[in-house]
Amino acid sequence: MKFESEEQSLKDIARQNNISPQQVYFAMKPVNPAGNSKSLPDNPPAGFGNRNLADICQEYRLDIKAVVRGLTEKNLMADAEMTVKGIAEVHNVGPMDVFEAIKEIATLSRAPSTTGGQSAGSATPMGLGKMTLAQVFEKHNLDQSSATQKLAENGITADVDDKMKKVAEKHQKTPLDLFEMMK
Repeated sequence: MKFESEEQSLKDIARQNNISPQQVYFAMKPVNPAGNSKSLPDNPPAGFGNRNLADICQEYRLDIKAVVRGLTEKNLMADAEMTVKGIAEVHNVGPMDVFEAIKEIATLSRAPSTTGGQSAGSATPMGLGKMTLAQVFEKHNLDQSSATQKLAENGITADVDDKMKKVAEKHQKTPLDLFEMMK
């Protein structure tokens, strides 16, 4: 990254380097000391979707190779320079799905392995929010009658043509919460 003086604003440096001011900020932001590593928050911070994997892994002290490998195991092909939003667009999922996958990978990579090298999270379905209930039933071999009954037992009523995200938001849940109820 090039800049002319310490007096330049982030905006000027960004314009000069054909990148966003946010990317300049994250490039200049100091790395956390080893003893002060922070974990991913429960919800993505503002602008998270515009950040690339390398920046995210640097900030949260994650192994970039493990994150890329974990995303690949979840059928989300990516590389270190791709943004969260870019990964989501390529795979027709939401940025929140990518965030949740990264968070799960980060959690698993920091926990002691009990799976003999296999990724414990590889069975987590991705892209649920963009699917209708009927599509989820079909893709995951769920009995429609049984799954809708399980949802009803949890106070959730929906039409099979409703999108999972819409139903989840209506009931203050996530699409993954609904999926877990239906299994």
